[in-house]
Amino acid sequence: MKIWLVEISDFLPTLDGNNRLYRAGMLAKALVEAEHEVLWWSSTFNHQLRKQRFDASTTIDIEKNYRLRLLYSPGYGRSISFGRWRHNREVAKEFAEEISAKPIDELPDLVYACLPTLEVSEQAVLFGVRHGIPVVVDIRDRWPDIYLSPLPRILHPIVRIMLKTEFARAHRIFSQATAIIGVSEKNLEWGLGLARRKAGPKDKWFPLGFSVEGNDKSGMSKSNPKEIMSKYDMGSDPFIVTFVGTFSAAFNLKTVIDVAQNLSDAGEKRIKFVIVGGGVQASTLRKLSNGLNNVVLTGWLDKLSIDKIFKVSSIGLAHIHLMY
Repeated sequence: MKIWLVEISDFLPTLDGNNRLYRAGMLAKALVEAEHEVLWWSSTFNHQLRKQRFDASTTIDIEKNYRLRLLYSPGYGRSISFGRWRHNREVAKEFAEEISAKPIDELPDLVYACLPTLEVSEQAVLFGVRHGIPVVVDIRDRWPDIYLSPLPRILHPIVRIMLKTEFARAHRIFSQATAIIGVSEKNLEWGLGLARRKAGPKDKWFPLGFSVEGNDKSGMSKSNPKEIMSKYDMGSDPFIVTFVGTFSAAFNLKTVIDVAQNLSDAGEKRIKFVIVGGGVQASTLRKLSNGLNNVVLTGWLDKLSIDKIFKVSSIGLAHIHLMY
């Protein structure tokens, strides 16, 4: 099959160093190994590291039957900002123009589009409707609901009115998608709610995963766990609780810091919270954790370093969503 992946914010293979591949990257790898042909539509701008990969739209052949198409758009500094709004719309415009010009023999058999991003996912769904091609929409973050999370609940109805066109866009995406999937059952229910329909046999939720394949080849198995514990001053016999991911505004990471503060106040010294990644909450988390010896903020780490931390961790935290 010819499959298009439409995801513009994940790390990309070969271009982004030794950073681990996320959900779309792991899916692309699995599809190629199953001998499908994959074209991954992304952006020249690296969302995670906030830097441009190329100064113009670029095509990269990763291997046989695996190609990246990176569409150029100016970058941005904050995840929720006018700059990102402009970036998403320009990528969506380029994407729509390029796919409209594709000859029939280059059209895919299936399209997999990720939310975020609303604008690009909408173009993918409209394209699928025009050509009778099935489109699967994967919900990782609940846009445009994400705009509500930093605000008091009393303001939500007003903001929903202000974002009427964005909620209408989300409805178009979900109501016309062939299938809706999500990283959690709640995300799937949210998407079905916007689609105004019940779940069908093709609507499923699949939790986030993490690939540990190839660790022995990288030499991790020979590494000394004490090295990583010493590097981040974790103590000699810590009980490590680890979160790895983007500090999205929807993630309730403040509660993790609150728990760490309570444990510190109670004199508990063995439990350490290791928070790996970056994003809109980074500066807030640094301020909240200032002075707490049981919280480690590592910033972005490559896959090998993350693997080492996971190897010494006792508990992993995932998908800590704010409820609103």
